[in-house]
Amino acid sequence: MAEPRNDDRSQARREAAALLRLDAEHLSPADTLRVDMVSALRLVIDSEQASVLDGGSADLGKLNVAVQSLIALLPNRELPEPASSHPDPREAMWKIYSEMRARGAQFGLGYDGLKLKVEALEAELARKDAQIAELQAASATAPSPQPPDNVVRLSRGSSPTPSSPTPSTAPSTASAAASPQPPQPPPPPTAEDKRRALAIANAPVPESIRDTRPKEAWRDFMNSARYDRWGNHNW
Repeated sequence: MAEPRNDDRSQARREAAALLRLDAEHLSPADTLRVDMVSALRLVIDSEQASVLDGGSADLGKLNVAVQSLIALLPNRELPEPASSHPDPREAMWKIYSEMRARGAQFGLGYDGLKLKVEALEAELARKDAQIAELQAASATAPSPQPPDNVVRLSRGSSPTPSSPTPSTAPSTASAAASPQPPQPPPPPTAEDKRRALAIANAPVPESIRDTRPKEAWRDFMNSARYDRWGNHNW
């Protein structure tokens, strides 16, 4: 009967061969070394895990080196990514943002809206330029309109012939007499005019137009030095 320790060692070697995708019954010397290395690394990892389960502390440095070495020996060196049933929140936020941006662009908001406006204006300008080019081409090929039969074509620089004879001009003396004379300055006043104006100015005022009303007393007070124009005169 085989000892339990040998059975455990054989079981560990079979598991290591399965991890390496090898046949445990037909191993080459190199494969045997690889199987033994995987078995030893698994023992180190199991020992550290048992220490943690027993309430002790694990040597994280030794455990990290053992795990990295074991991963390097296995055929699939990269661990598969864990499958997640929940969608990525970044993708959901990007979808919401894209929909909001597209709706704003339809009403001319944001960068996309301004871009659509510019594209529409450029298309409108291109359409108008094409119409102007078509009109210019049509006007260049169209014949010039002919004038009606009752229109007399005049040569450049010629003057029309008057239908009635020009009246004879009057003599220069008559035209000079009919023209208005420029205004003449008034003559300077004479000594008699000055004396008459001085007599009118010094003449007494007639009784009929003289102001005979009595003089108010408040007028003298307002014109005197005692009157304060900024003071309170309501009392």
